[in-house]
Amino acid sequence: AWVQPSVTFTVVGYVGMGERAAMTPILILTNSSESSTEGHGFRGQPGTTIRVTMTALAVAKDLYYVSYGRYKSFLEKHVGSPSADASLAKAREYLGKAEEALRARRYSEAYAYALVARAYAYKAYISDVMPLVNDAARSMLYMFPLVAFAAFFIEKVFFHREGVQRIVLMTVVAALLIWFFSMIHPAFTVISNISLGLIGSLITIVLLVTLVVLGSEGETLRSAIERRVLGVHRAEVSRMDTAITAFSMGSEYIRRRPLRTALMLATIIAMAVALTSFTSLMPTRVTLPVARYGYQASLDQILVKSGRGVPPATLSGDLVNVVAVIAGGGFEVLPRAWVYPPVDRMLQQVAFRVVSEKGMNGTVAAIVGVTASEYRLILSNFTTGAGVLADDGNYAVISRPLAQNLSVTLGDRIYVLGQELVVTGIIENPDAYDKLTDADGYSPMPADPMFFQTLAKDIAVSMQAGASPPNLGVSRVIIVPYRTALRLNGYVASIAAVPRGRASFDALFSTVKELAYALDVPLWFSSGGKPYVSSTFASFAVGGFEMVLTLLIIGALNVAIMVLGNLKERTKEIYVLSAVGLSPMGVTVFFVAEVLVYVTIGIVLGYLIGYGMTIAMISLGALPAEHVFNFASVFTILGAFAIIGSALAAVAYPSYLACLLYTSDAAD
Repeated sequence: AWVQPSVTFTVVGYVGMGERAAMTPILILTNSSESSTEGHGFRGQPGTTIRVTMTALAVAKDLYYVSYGRYKSFLEKHVGSPSADASLAKAREYLGKAEEALRARRYSEAYAYALVARAYAYKAYISDVMPLVNDAARSMLYMFPLVAFAAFFIEKVFFHREGVQRIVLMTVVAALLIWFFSMIHPAFTVISNISLGLIGSLITIVLLVTLVVLGSEGETLRSAIERRVLGVHRAEVSRMDTAITAFSMGSEYIRRRPLRTALMLATIIAMAVALTSFTSLMPTRVTLPVARYGYQASLDQILVKSGRGVPPATLSGDLVNVVAVIAGGGFEVLPRAWVYPPVDRMLQQVAFRVVSEKGMNGTVAAIVGVTASEYRLILSNFTTGAGVLADDGNYAVISRPLAQNLSVTLGDRIYVLGQELVVTGIIENPDAYDKLTDADGYSPMPADPMFFQTLAKDIAVSMQAGASPPNLGVSRVIIVPYRTALRLNGYVASIAAVPRGRASFDALFSTVKELAYALDVPLWFSSGGKPYVSSTFASFAVGGFEMVLTLLIIGALNVAIMVLGNLKERTKEIYVLSAVGLSPMGVTVFFVAEVLVYVTIGIVLGYLIGYGMTIAMISLGALPAEHVFNFASVFTILGAFAIIGSALAAVAYPSYLACLLYTSDAAD
């Protein structure tokens, strides 16, 4: 790539296009360090070339430091994730091993460790850290409008100035609240364009106010047209004006009764503090085993395989090194490579032509590459001859039917794809081998290409809905060394990890979970013949919510009792409102508006007080040091809605009684 001289730049790689691709880079080169986690970048002089040596290690380090730096900003604000802790710890561990191997000049080992470190750092970045960043941004953009409305109501309830003084005081209160939030909320640290988000929220508030004004003006215009056409035929009270007046009168009523205001705010603040401070909610990733039925696996194994292994569902060659390192010495890692032929228009099938030294012809539907270890552990039980002696070389293992068709035996030569292969093994009982079943329920052989349009093109065979394409039998393939198959333009179709000794279910699943933390590929495994597939999903580690429900109910009852007392005191006021034409629904709106003023102020103050209480209790040892303050996620929004919902539910019955008072007054 070419860049302008003396310009600092970074390298970011994506797969695909669009917003989603931009949010999930597969590699970054930022020249990061522990002191500058976002990176120093690169700068070149005119005519020079910048070379990044050990690119795998450089990418792994930059991914780790960028993820670690952003995650550290959350930890400083008492926000965390168990899965992020685990992934970043693993990434740092393997980075250390890679650098140690590099210093010892064990380059292959260093490369393998660097790939594993990159896998863990990438998963931490994509699945743990960036979701935290997005959650923090969403929660802050929700809280900002709430802060703006709280500033308006705080000024109206506690200061109540007029004209320019009101605007100045509202601005000062809003600025103070936002300053407090900037001190405790990680969004202000990890999001570089937070100011744009706040401006966007402010525009949203202005838009809402504009819509309210336009709605009020539109209702006035409608009433004027109705009166001009029909005349004055009914009494009417504007719904929009009623709502605006309700909030204004509610604020005035709150000011006139400071003791009741203090009790109501204390109740709502306590509810907000409980939801934010006494609950701990941490995003995490969970891996669970899901049992499969209808078949039995032939041996205990962990299988990495995407779908049926047919393009485009292929695996990366580097993935073999990653699986080998994570699985460790307790497993034999057995990658398999498949080579599919092009469409043979003359034969009207997907096939390779195979020719023997004697000129005999045959066809096979695929070439399968296996390691010497897999041949020794599995294939040798069905084969005569030396078989696959190494992971590379011009050897071939064929079935007895194919050997008879080509008139070849051990030591003879066959020719396929322009390659000369020596027959070093013959499978005597293909039917017995074809009964082998991997953990995914299919045989180790490739899927039949005739049933896949990506391989067979226009001659692909259609299947009934719900039917599964069959796999090829071993008689329809040639087995060659693993690296030979890759050299013949093959690809990695699956990776099996077979335990070297007896392994319990817990030991197998523990390795599966380690792989799931680092890889984003399907994982199958079998134990004692019982097959399973791992299911990894985002979840939440929850604590403290069992007591919060009780507190919400008690708080709602307190609100209901205070609103009932409020109703008793305001009976005459309700009569006056009914006399001037306010509807029963209008009476309900007055009570709801008053409670919403309390709730808006209470949630914002409770949020800030809750953070202070959390810090204090952690310092005093009342809460564990790893306690996560539940305030920088979407659950902040849900918690606020829970408080609003419980408060509105509490005001429902008093509002109903107020409507009855109105109705009885109207009847009199």
